[in-house]
Amino acid sequence: MDNNEFVMSYNPRYWKIQSQLIAIIVVFGCCMACWTAYVYHSLERHERRQAAETVRRLGERFADRHLAISGETRRLLMALSRMEAFSPFDPTRTSALLAEIHHDLPQYATLVAATPDGFVRACSVPATLPIDVRDRPWFKEVMASKAFVADRFIISKSAGIASLPYAYPVLDEQGEVRLILGAALNLSAFEHLFADIPTDYQAVSYLLDQDGVILYARGTPGSLVGGKARDILPAGLDTAAAGVHDLEDRNGRAMIFVVEPVVVGPQGSRFDLLVGLPEAGLFADARRQLFTNLTVLATLMTLSALLFFAYGRRMLSTPLQDLIRTARTVSDGRLDVRTSLSYDLAEFGPLAREIDTMIASLAREDEKRRQHEQELAASEERFRLLVEHAADAIYLADMQGRLIGVNIQAEQQTGYSRNEILQMAIADLDVHANAGNLAEFFAGLRRQKTTTLNTLHRRKDGSRFPVEVRIVFLEAGEQEMVLGIARDVSQRQEAEQRLKEAEQHYRTLANGGSALIWTSGLDKLCTYFNEPWLRFTGRRLEQEVGDGWAEGVHPEDYDRCLATYGNAFDRREPFMMEYRLRHADGGYRWIRDEGNARYDSNGEFLGYIGHCYDITESRRIAEDLARNEALLQAMIRNLPFDCWARDRDFRMIMQSRESIRLWGDLLSHPELAEKIDPKNRANWIDNNSRVLSGEIINGEREYILASGERRIFHETVAPIRDGDHILGILGVNIDITDRIRGEQERERLRQQILQTQKLESIGRLAGGVAHDFNNMLGVILGHTELAMEQLDESSQIHVDLREIRLAAQRSADLTRQLLAFARRQAAAPKQIDLNEIIEGMLTMLRRLIGEDIQLAWQPGAQLWPVKMDPSQIDQVVVNLCVNARDAIRGSGRITIATDNIRQDAEVLSGKSPQGDYVGLTISDSGTGMDSALIENIFEPFFTTKEFGAGTGLGLSTVYGIIKQNNGTIRVDSTPGAGTVFHICLPRHLGEAAESPEETVIEKPLGRGETILFVEDEPLILEMGRRMLESIGYRVFSTSSAAEAIQLTTSGQAPIDLLITDVVMPEMNGRELAERIRAVRPGLRCLYMSGYTADVIADRGVLEEGLRFIEKPFSKKELAARIRETLDAD
Repeated sequence: MDNNEFVMSYNPRYWKIQSQLIAIIVVFGCCMACWTAYVYHSLERHERRQAAETVRRLGERFADRHLAISGETRRLLMALSRMEAFSPFDPTRTSALLAEIHHDLPQYATLVAATPDGFVRACSVPATLPIDVRDRPWFKEVMASKAFVADRFIISKSAGIASLPYAYPVLDEQGEVRLILGAALNLSAFEHLFADIPTDYQAVSYLLDQDGVILYARGTPGSLVGGKARDILPAGLDTAAAGVHDLEDRNGRAMIFVVEPVVVGPQGSRFDLLVGLPEAGLFADARRQLFTNLTVLATLMTLSALLFFAYGRRMLSTPLQDLIRTARTVSDGRLDVRTSLSYDLAEFGPLAREIDTMIASLAREDEKRRQHEQELAASEERFRLLVEHAADAIYLADMQGRLIGVNIQAEQQTGYSRNEILQMAIADLDVHANAGNLAEFFAGLRRQKTTTLNTLHRRKDGSRFPVEVRIVFLEAGEQEMVLGIARDVSQRQEAEQRLKEAEQHYRTLANGGSALIWTSGLDKLCTYFNEPWLRFTGRRLEQEVGDGWAEGVHPEDYDRCLATYGNAFDRREPFMMEYRLRHADGGYRWIRDEGNARYDSNGEFLGYIGHCYDITESRRIAEDLARNEALLQAMIRNLPFDCWARDRDFRMIMQSRESIRLWGDLLSHPELAEKIDPKNRANWIDNNSRVLSGEIINGEREYILASGERRIFHETVAPIRDGDHILGILGVNIDITDRIRGEQERERLRQQILQTQKLESIGRLAGGVAHDFNNMLGVILGHTELAMEQLDESSQIHVDLREIRLAAQRSADLTRQLLAFARRQAAAPKQIDLNEIIEGMLTMLRRLIGEDIQLAWQPGAQLWPVKMDPSQIDQVVVNLCVNARDAIRGSGRITIATDNIRQDAEVLSGKSPQGDYVGLTISDSGTGMDSALIENIFEPFFTTKEFGAGTGLGLSTVYGIIKQNNGTIRVDSTPGAGTVFHICLPRHLGEAAESPEETVIEKPLGRGETILFVEDEPLILEMGRRMLESIGYRVFSTSSAAEAIQLTTSGQAPIDLLITDVVMPEMNGRELAERIRAVRPGLRCLYMSGYTADVIADRGVLEEGLRFIEKPFSKKELAARIRETLDAD
């Protein structure tokens, strides 16, 4: 075998198709085998990861379950600690109780009770007591912390099994440990957590503590619990790191162990979960799948090889032999042969079609070749005709100058016939040719091959005409010839003459103007400068043409000038540039140079033409304008307010620094306008549009700045005019926010003052009518009560009188509410505990608000005392609770809370001095109020209820009471979210006063004492006398203070008690009492009045220690107050 045969046998390119297909199958099979092996290893890795993930989740669930059980156990032990069975501690009774509880809680191994000396005295399971637990960590920790303890797993001494201990201390009144309650949780509580570990292939599970002790074992004998892991588990597993480990167990089985650390409890106790899975069982499915895949792959490869071999033999060899035969026939020169294969075959069909197409194409090309030969002959004939009928005369001459061929145009140009011309030589036709110079010309032509010359030809009539002759040297084999093409240029010369005349005309025009004009050719070099240019520079044309003109360009402008001209020239574009050019006087002048490309009549590019103007003066004017504009810009930029200007397209052209601070630099960064508030932009667009129509805008407007702050500006926007033409827009915005807000604040204060004056006026009005109204009500109530005593209760008149009394009492209550609002109600303040007062009202309040509304009471701890009339607290709480009830639709909640407040800042409602306050908060879950409603709720007679459902005095009364006691009240409410009333009352720092016990009136209290009754109102005087006599007193009555003094000093009878009105015409009640006590020391006195509290206070009656009764009063109230005054020490 030679080298080529060796190469062909081992190079796949030379193999048979069948062999190549079988090789492909083998390679594919090897790839699939590798893929199968990879899938197997992937499944193995997946099983390992899944096992590790299962154990990890088990660890998380173990930790979560431990946390939940710790919470449950803590609540259990807390509940046990509060049971009376442990106080006093009886071990026998406690053990029985713990056993009963343990019966219902089987998850615990044991429940114990230990004493502080470290011994378990009571246990829920049978055990030998006491048990020493002083060495247990949980005992030491609970004694140290005096708090709930969850310890690590141990072997319970009482139950003897692995368990999780918990301990909770029971403290005595001094905070010392009196008893320790313990619970040991059986590990069976965690049994269900191991359900995810597969058991169908003998998995084993272990739970180790941080000392390597087995606390739990599954899949192995239970006797392993309590043993050391290093003595039972595979070597090194007890200290293995977290993760998956391949080890052999004690029996030599290949195992996969997953180690997962678990940290539980607040002390961070560490445990290790160990799960062992037999490798044979874990990977059994993967190995079976591997064997199945390899078997199927081998079978498929064998069948594929047999199939491809048969296919290649039948479907490849036969078609190829047919194609080879066809190719050999074509190579023999036969182009009518075709393949015998069907075009429908998959691969060979298209190949056969292409071969047949190629043979047909070859046949067509052969036919085209023959046709081309025929067309070439015809083309030669056409070329002959073309030369014969050309527009120029064509001559063919030999190297001796004899003419050997001409066309028809030569006959027409010269007037000679073809035969006459062929008898002539070149010298016979060309005026300048002769035998001597012709030989020399041909010698040069032989070297140059072609040339063009202008000469004169003769006509047959003897005339001459100018021609342009294109002469070409030809070689045909060994023969040398000269071809001449002569064109009559008589008309062209005439046109050139006219063009010269026109050029002179335009040159005269160019030189007659002031513009500096230049032209350039195709090489960019200048070819012409007019006279004004030359006068401007003081140079000659020869000095300026080409690039000589550039010598006069200022050095600073030179590069820019040439670059501008060159770039425009290359692109055939117009240009305009300004540069400095040296003047004839030696100085430089600014010129503006504008150039354009120039073309001939056929559109051919000829170069550039430009014209220049001296713009030195105009630039000076522009620079002056620029300086003025810069000055104007600087002035505007430094204005202390927002000033700006825009053009007609709304583009910013000027901004002051204040404007930039407010809105950003819109001149340099117009995109910042997109970040401005949309409302601002809409206002600007509207203003600009109106101003461009000629309107001037002047007014106040609120804008949102870029910082988000809202400010008020006085805005002036006006057009910038040049005569009647509007050039742009000028705007000035002056910030007047502080002035506006100051005016608003002054208006708000003015309204507050008006509100205060209005409330004060209402108070004075209420106080003014109180005395007379109370006197009348007192007469009505007194006479009604006297009349009712004389009638049987079953009579209709008695019933009518009771209704009259009820109406009078309601009228009196209304008067008290008005006086409370006006802060003029007569009150008897004393030191009280708000918690005690409100707790005493809870039952009444629950009946008042109904069963559908829940009343929550949240008393503050160690509440400070306040000094206030208890009845006023009743009014405040009842009014607020009733309003809360009316605001709740259906079921809801009212909460009353108290607390101590150390006031370090202003209370939201009014100004409160710093100090200590007692807070009262009443909140509801009702419909809530909006801000407009909150502003009016304390107005007298203001109500949101239906007509007749309320007086509108409830909250105004509350407001008056709180203000009367130097407190504050604030309302927080949102529609749909309920309402909260916050009340602050000053803390009382004085000593508590003892409250006198109330006397229950069951019968007339008079014991024959003598009473001096003084009242300036006759009706009250008569009614009071009758009341006093009816309850067993001897009465002296008078309407005059002077007569009262006379009765006392006359000694007619001993006076035991003076009852006097406070306000009387001659002297007030306090002065009368002092005058009488000067004569009769020690005389007891009871004051009465229907005037407001401030009037009474002015007369010194409301001082502490003085007795007072407020009009109107009932007979029962009068009797009680008299007895209280007479019996006082």
